[in-house]
Amino acid sequence: MPPKRKITQSDEGDNTSTTAKNFFDGIIFSFSGTFSVTQSELIKKVENHGSSTAKGVTLKVTHLVSTAEDFKKNSASVQKAKKQGIFIVSEQFIHKCIEASKKLDEKDFIISDSDDAEDEEEEEEEEKVAPPPKRGSKKAAAKRGKEPEPESEESEEDTNKLTTRSKKKTKNVDESKSEKSNTTEEFSSDIEDSDDDSNKVTVKVHGRAAVDMHFPDKNYHVYDDGKDVYDATLNQTEIAQNNNKFYIIQILESDNGQNYTVWNRWGREGLKGIGKRFDYSKANLHAAISLFNEKFFEKTKNPFNNRKNFRKVAGKYDLIELDYSIDDKSEQTKSKPKAATHKKECTLDERVQDLIKLIFDVKMMKRTMAEAKVDLKKMPLGKLSKTQITKGYMVLKEIEEVLLGKSKDNLVSLSSKFYTAIPHVSDNVMQPPPTINSHQMLLAKMTMLQNLADIEIATTLIKEAESDDSNILESHYKNLKTEIIPLDRHTTEFKDIETYVINTYKGKTPEIINVFKIDREGEADRFKKSLHLGNRKLLWHGSRLTNFVGIISQGLRIAPPEAPVSGYRFGKGIYFADIMSLSANYCRTSGSNDFCMLLGDVTLGKTADLYRDQYMEKPINGTNSTLALGSIEPDPKNVHSHTDGYTIPYGKIVDSPYKNKQVSCLEHQYIVYSVDQVQLKYLLQLKY
Repeated sequence: MPPKRKITQSDEGDNTSTTAKNFFDGIIFSFSGTFSVTQSELIKKVENHGSSTAKGVTLKVTHLVSTAEDFKKNSASVQKAKKQGIFIVSEQFIHKCIEASKKLDEKDFIISDSDDAEDEEEEEEEEKVAPPPKRGSKKAAAKRGKEPEPESEESEEDTNKLTTRSKKKTKNVDESKSEKSNTTEEFSSDIEDSDDDSNKVTVKVHGRAAVDMHFPDKNYHVYDDGKDVYDATLNQTEIAQNNNKFYIIQILESDNGQNYTVWNRWGREGLKGIGKRFDYSKANLHAAISLFNEKFFEKTKNPFNNRKNFRKVAGKYDLIELDYSIDDKSEQTKSKPKAATHKKECTLDERVQDLIKLIFDVKMMKRTMAEAKVDLKKMPLGKLSKTQITKGYMVLKEIEEVLLGKSKDNLVSLSSKFYTAIPHVSDNVMQPPPTINSHQMLLAKMTMLQNLADIEIATTLIKEAESDDSNILESHYKNLKTEIIPLDRHTTEFKDIETYVINTYKGKTPEIINVFKIDREGEADRFKKSLHLGNRKLLWHGSRLTNFVGIISQGLRIAPPEAPVSGYRFGKGIYFADIMSLSANYCRTSGSNDFCMLLGDVTLGKTADLYRDQYMEKPINGTNSTLALGSIEPDPKNVHSHTDGYTIPYGKIVDSPYKNKQVSCLEHQYIVYSVDQVQLKYLLQLKY
């Protein structure tokens, strides 16, 4: 690239020397491309430091500010600049010069074919030249796409050693810390750290976001100016192109507030990938913010300052929306939050303590999500926004339309869209996740989102308890907003429930560890609205352990409107059973023989008795609930009337009058379409 031509200065310019502020004096800029800030903002910046600007690449222009993408397209401005032999530089040339308060050497910011290739390395490095998946037989595809059944009634050793790669030479990260320049960390072990206790990675949280676990320096936190948290997790899955990758961008502030780093890390889901850092002094925070904005826009084609209106652009990354509202209180103080010292003494009954430990088990929650192949490193528990889960539901609804023959959209592209919204890790990290091409897989993903939503509630409550100085179990108990009272085994109340368990469980009866009487805050008052309906029964409801914190703290809920209708045989409602073993089918938690079940007082009113599946959003006209008839039932001759006003159908299992009527259900199922018709009464802790 030839040196810039000298510009003839005006008489006024000849008589005044160039001040330190006017380090762009003699330069005429032109701009081509889309930048992290508007062109008018860039023009203002350069003119404030002595430059002139031109709307096009005229003969007087000395520098064209462009982008790698614009250069690759060989736009008209780029063609003219090449022909005239002038500098073609990136936006960073302007920011870095302003940061240094002097004109820097253009050669470090020139955009060229080699620079374009280097930029593409970010998009290709993590792929490890993995070929697109082969189109096998339908049978093979079905085998690859096999997913676990719906379960809700509603690696290599890590050496942890990093190396720094630069254009000139390779050096150890510790040696490079004194060099305040951009460096790239390539990880010696590509496999992400497992959840095994022997291989833990400490994730530093100071404020509203966690520092990327692979950032090599300590004593840094994610920069937060009170309005924006400079943290972005991006994801892109394209099954047809064998893409399943992430891109992390953060501004990290040293704990002493003197230094800032823009940290980027990218790679395939399940691999550590490559990390790159750009270091700035406190005085040049604006340059770090500018680079962050530029990189975010480059990868998403969305401005960071307008991310509330984020729109996914084809071929670009999507933003994983995280919830940064949890720690607002501690952030307002702008001081490092201190971990609360919890009291050791716990006043809760030991049986209640054991229950709290069981349902608040974070390892169990992570294991559940890992089974579903969800990438928790990109979607940290307790930080995932409801909006992100809603995105997942909406895509599943589109997939359902195709499976039902109501849409001709491509399942591969829709599956890619789902995995982009909800990052997954494949069993083989060099292959993309399987296409969601069956109702079975659709139901599995719906169940996964239901579990994820409840786990989010649980982890949010766990984080709230961390700042409470009372006993940690008492803090969890308080956050449930539910009175939980263990029943003594010799009481009539306990024995009635024990009879219900023994008589209505097909197969080997599970062991009853404890029975708790529960009273959710506000639920009794809400339930009074439906008491006039009558026909109250104490019925079973089952769910995985991971969902119980959400259920106890927020009650049983009806699936959201954006959720697909598949799997809801009688519509979106709350499902109950009078045979325990039916509800117990939804309680399986891998790696544990422990499970919990609920008994709810349900006001059924007049039921619509159905022989076959029938989808509905509300009860059939003239009814208050649905009774899906089964071929077996608890003996109707043995029903206990409770003093609270409901009946307990705890008779032994017998054939129902509908056994030979070709009903679609084996057991009776009861469905209500309003949460007002349910009051949870008992929680059972059981073991197989």
